[in-house]
Amino acid sequence: MRRTKLIWQIIPLFALIIFMCMAAFAWFSSRSIKSFYIARFSEKMSDKLRIAVDLMPSGMALSRICSELGEIEGMRITAILADGKVACDTSGEAGQMENHSSRPEFAAALRGEISSGVRLSDTTGEEMLYTAVPVLNEKKETGVLRGAVPLTLIKASLTSLYYKIVMTGLAILTVALFISIWFARMIGRPVKQLELAAEKFTEGNFNAHLPDSGSQEISSLCESMKKMRDRLEKLDRVRKDFVSNVSHELRTPVTSIVGFLEMVIEGKDLSDDDRTNFLHTAYKQSERLNSIIDDLLMLARIEQEIEKSEIPMEEVSAKELLAEAVEIASIKADQKGIKIDIFCQSELKLRANPLLIEHAIANLLDNAIKYSNPDSSVYLNAHREANEVIIRVRDEGCGIPKEHLSRIFERFYRIDKARSRSLGGTGLGLSIVKNIASAHRGYVTASSQTGRGSIFTIHLPQKS
Repeated sequence: MRRTKLIWQIIPLFALIIFMCMAAFAWFSSRSIKSFYIARFSEKMSDKLRIAVDLMPSGMALSRICSELGEIEGMRITAILADGKVACDTSGEAGQMENHSSRPEFAAALRGEISSGVRLSDTTGEEMLYTAVPVLNEKKETGVLRGAVPLTLIKASLTSLYYKIVMTGLAILTVALFISIWFARMIGRPVKQLELAAEKFTEGNFNAHLPDSGSQEISSLCESMKKMRDRLEKLDRVRKDFVSNVSHELRTPVTSIVGFLEMVIEGKDLSDDDRTNFLHTAYKQSERLNSIIDDLLMLARIEQEIEKSEIPMEEVSAKELLAEAVEIASIKADQKGIKIDIFCQSELKLRANPLLIEHAIANLLDNAIKYSNPDSSVYLNAHREANEVIIRVRDEGCGIPKEHLSRIFERFYRIDKARSRSLGGTGLGLSIVKNIASAHRGYVTASSQTGRGSIFTIHLPQKS
């Protein structure tokens, strides 16, 4: 499905909003201008009528007014007696016109008011503007002098003004459209840059440029994409390292196994002792290969369960878990004369997957035993702090240099590769511990001092 570009989504919306605003403004302004013009016309008419009344000789009969005044600048003049009878009219026979006592402007003028109004003329059938002034004789209202002009005159005056308003509105609309196009492109430019950068990220190119400026929302999105880029770059590096390390780690024991077996098969002059030694070495390498595969499968299973959120949890005794992990590690500990001390209250409980936590503790103990000096001690402690259970393994070994602490939980990362392999490590133990902690929504930390030992701590969140 073809999607519309952002710019063509913004411009029609802006155009519609601007058009509606201009239409509303034009409607309001036209009504206001029309009302203003009518008021001005009415004021001019009343001024002319008052002047005409003031200039009339005192006592002049209303019937003579029309013949004396005639039409004043196109204004129809009607003289109306106090009883509503038309005395004279400049545009018709007064005797044929109906009584005007019901006309609103006539009634207001008899009360001494100057009145105006717009309505259809019963005489001509046109829409007219009427203005009426009282005619006084010895300070008494003796009649009404009314002026009327057709609205077509006012509309004719307004037409040119409306034309100017429309043309001005079109000019404003055109300018506004150009501004909206510029604004839409200004918004769309960083969005387009983000789109291109995202495409390059999917291709594995993490050097794509991200816009440095823009709105708060665009800046926030850029920051999120930068974090995503850094994470993707790190994951891509870890993936490549993992593939390379897996290939190397598997190739080493496989090559050894193949080499020793070839010597056994082809070595006709080998003594029984040499043959036994070669087979024993091949067997040890096959065990190492099996350990690597088991750890890889363990990692894959944990990650799959994390993604599906299917890790079964139950409430277990922390002390029992620690004791079972110690039992697993006791054989290697006894071989080096290492004592494992447990510090944990019997009533301490935690909600976890017992098999996974036991495996994580056993891995930490195994790691501590490998790098501890003979006849030393390893300390295993579990206690509760606030809303988490903390499991800590401390050894008295050689320690870990500070520059390596940030990477020791990476897969196949080794501080001393030769020594790690000689001790039988797969390079995956600490990575498994990290994943098990993550599966419990927790985390693992490490601290160390060279020559004084290391401390590994698992933090497991618990419901209060």
